Amino acid sequence: MAGSRQLCPLLAGFFALALPFNASASSLEVPPAHTGGFGEPDCTACHFENDVHEAGTNLSLEGLPPAYQPGQTYDLTIRLADPALRVGGFLLSARAAGTMHCGSPAGALEPVDGRTEKVLHGLPPVEYLRSVDSTLEPHSAPTAIWRLKWTAPDYGNAYVAFHLTANAGNGDGSPLGDQIYALEIILPPKLPYRNEP
Repeated sequence: MAGSRQLCPLLAGFFALALPFNASASSLEVPPAHTGGFGEPDCTACHFENDVHEAGTNLSLEGLPPAYQPGQTYDLTIRLADPALRVGGFLLSARAAGTMHCGSPAGALEPVDGRTEKVLHGLPPVEYLRSVDSTLEPHSAPTAIWRLKWTAPDYGNAYVAFHLTANAGNGDGSPLGDQIYALEIILPPKLPYRNEP
């Protein structure tokens, strides 16, 4: 599957140069523009010691269809699990990939409760959804779950790149020893295409 850096190489370089470095080491204060997509840094900018892990079974974005229907709203779930998880956080973006709208917000991410919030960052603004509550689920394995809604863009001829990063923090309040996970999903539109406005 092609990565967003291959789909939008020029824009990726622009985002990397335009980002301020103001990240906090706390998983409860998730800074925008740290998804690892489109040239952005990821959580390891503030959480040192460990490299980024591929999502595997530890991080998932559930509820996306195989291909999106323009204008359709989907109920999504982010699930983070790790044996060392004591406090967790995430940052998610959904951006157009491979078109003249490359890097711009694709549809709308929306909170469904007080556990997440939407933030805009940068020029032109990019929309992010991030965690504001790290409460763990009462499972046998330490797990954090966040729910949200995504409304697909009205146009139907652009791929959508979802970039999700998450911190499975050990709860010691330091930037050391946390496990960072990253997930990229490139979602196609449902055929047949229709022209963008």
